[in-house]
Amino acid sequence: MTQPDDLAFKIYQAIRDGSGDALNLGAFDRYHPFFQMPSFIETFEGRETIGTLEALRLTFDKVAQGLRDISATRMVRVCSVAQFGGPEAIRGVHDTRLVNDKGQVIEAYSGMCTLRLSDAQWRVGLS
Repeated sequence: MTQPDDLAFKIYQAIRDGSGDALNLGAFDRYHPFFQMPSFIETFEGRETIGTLEALRLTFDKVAQGLRDISATRMVRVCSVAQFGGPEAIRGVHDTRLVNDKGQVIEAYSGMCTLRLSDAQWRVGLS
């Protein structure tokens, strides 16, 4: 990896870890700062446009319920590649594993995310 790609990778993984940990803990107050408003999120039910904290809360609750429905207690995301898409964007790909104490609940899957620099903070703009 080049130095810019290495930095993009570290930022991307930190955002995925932080938002994932907050979801795993059921802590919306820790989750929402990771998201830009408006943002777009792919959920179990399809793409949602998120324009308010209330809308993000509903999505958070749906994703958390979806995890409970399949008996997943943790969402683990690992970045495979991330690159800057300009000075205020990072685009990346990560693998997601949904697990519980017995192991992996469903087959791992890949996802993409675009981070945006907003108010001097990297935040999810599309996930």
